[in-house]
Amino acid sequence: MMLETEDVDALVQIGGLIRFSLPTNGGFQKNPSEQAEKLAKLYAPERLAQRFRYFEAFCLPTLKNQTDPNFTVGILIGTDMPAADRARLERLIEPVPQAQIIEKPIMDHRIAVEQAYDQIFDQQTPFRFSFRLDDDDALAIDYIEKVREKLPHLLMMSGGLTPEPVCMTFSKGLTLIGPPNDRKIIAANERSPMAIGLAVLGPSHLKPLVMNISHMKIHMKMLTLINPLPIMTLRTLHTSNDSAGILLPSMKFDLSDEELRLVLLDRFKLDLETVLAV
Repeated sequence: MMLETEDVDALVQIGGLIRFSLPTNGGFQKNPSEQAEKLAKLYAPERLAQRFRYFEAFCLPTLKNQTDPNFTVGILIGTDMPAADRARLERLIEPVPQAQIIEKPIMDHRIAVEQAYDQIFDQQTPFRFSFRLDDDDALAIDYIEKVREKLPHLLMMSGGLTPEPVCMTFSKGLTLIGPPNDRKIIAANERSPMAIGLAVLGPSHLKPLVMNISHMKIHMKMLTLINPLPIMTLRTLHTSNDSAGILLPSMKFDLSDEELRLVLLDRFKLDLETVLAV
């Protein structure tokens, strides 16, 4: 028997985490070992300006415009973030009541993320649906709505009396790539789970950490629901990405400028020219 919406809401809280220039020990591919070097890299004015530019243009508006507002999201930062940038971040998230800033000193990445998720999940529900998002990427405005529709299926996948964590991912998305004077948007259907919007549903006491499992291998470790429709993500590839983010030709599919314009407006409430200009 399929669960009703009210039953699902009582069982599952939906919460996400965004790491915003977060200094940690481990957890990133390009992570200097020395603390001074780590902080200098992450808080370099040019780098922070770039992260804020994408956050303001893509990430934050699409969270604000979610068709289902019943979720929480944490913005995880370091306690050493410059005061002016911390204040700027606080101002930016004011119109998004679901968002909260969580700050941590430099510590093991896994511990920082686990503690942050504990702060996000504040409703004491039996299950957590934990998703991840980067500060320079965006989810379609119906992401929360679509995952809530699938929660009954995920709960059944998870099991009955002894539930196990299960994964959900959307494989079709857009990627903004190229230098400022030659921006392109590539449409692709990924062969393995993407980090953007990747989520794990699991019993609250197990605290499954979606950020501490490789997104390219998570479907090898747990049951995974992969949804190829609709286009759900917009990611950016640029100079301060932590990973290379290689696009394989066989994954790509063509969209005309007009189709891109309509997809961006319909799925993200974003304007094509604005996206290309960021």
